[in-house]
Amino acid sequence: MRAFSILSVAFLFVAAALGVTVTNPAQDTRWDAGVKTQTVAWTSVATDHSSLTIVLVNMQTYPNINIVLKENVVTSAGSTTVDAPSSGWPTGSGFQINLDQPTTSGVGILAQSQQFNITGTTTPFQSTQSSTAVPSPVGTNNAHGGSGKNTIGLTAPFDFIVGLALIGALLA
Repeated sequence: MRAFSILSVAFLFVAAALGVTVTNPAQDTRWDAGVKTQTVAWTSVATDHSSLTIVLVNMQTYPNINIVLKENVVTSAGSTTVDAPSSGWPTGSGFQINLDQPTTSGVGILAQSQQFNITGTTTPFQSTQSSTAVPSPVGTNNAHGGSGKNTIGLTAPFDFIVGLALIGALLA
């Protein structure tokens, strides 16, 4: 019975870690800077936040690029289109899409895409929605050190510690 309890607790932590994952853009995808809208897609589980914010980032540039593309996106939708900023898409390599929790939660990044490129000639567009540039503090870097992994569980260290505490309590 005790072994079953331990396995059940371990399964819960594994299931919780399999949250939001960005599926598009994928690694080495190319977005055309002359196209106004692009599609962002992801998978999620029922325990994820009900909404998220989509942010275009590039931590390989100075200053870092950090542009909010769309807020209050329904997480369970699985995909949405995002409009280019009114000045057009920035171009280059090393871009990523962050799926952030709503700013009121204060937790941060739920998932991050692999790196992709934006190529072509930048075209200024009339935006139908507002895009907000969020300044990055000097010396910031992406949360996973640029490993290119799709998901980031910023709460994972906390979950791990709680899990160890629960397992320790069960074994005691």
